[in-house]
Amino acid sequence: MHKTISETPADAQNTVDRAAAEGELMPAKQRSLVECFRPDHPFFAKFFSRVEELRLPTLIHTGDGFSSPGLALKVARKHPNMVMILGHLKEGCIGAMKESQDIYVETSGTLPRFVEMATHLDENRVLFGSDIPYYRFPTQAAIIEAADITSKTKRKVYSENFERLFKE
Repeated sequence: MHKTISETPADAQNTVDRAAAEGELMPAKQRSLVECFRPDHPFFAKFFSRVEELRLPTLIHTGDGFSSPGLALKVARKHPNMVMILGHLKEGCIGAMKESQDIYVETSGTLPRFVEMATHLDENRVLFGSDIPYYRFPTQAAIIEAADITSKTKRKVYSENFERLFKE
């Protein structure tokens, strides 16, 4: 279930703390391009410290400008144990994966060649993404099917990696 949890990092941290106390933790998502903020802004430092401490997976929308994978990588460098998922796998996301073992990527809106590059780097950190309602599920699945990767790797991308990440 999607919830918007806050308007400020302090509100977000309070929501995360309350959810942790109640055993209801969920991943967090930042859409910096849509919401016009830099994920590496010091305003978010306490929030990222808390999700790092809890090992709460945090998805960061990637693309251009405010949502550059390089800005997300700056956050990962400051919070080396934070589990970060970079949305919309592009070449810059693969570079970020090389620098941090806690960076995962999700595949919505990508191309088969980027799926191949990411799984070649580490097939255990690639997650299938559909980004419904913005993309169509069959189209996103076709991208995985078109990638030149093994059936075993496809199973990991479609479900096994997600199941492992969210059981930890």
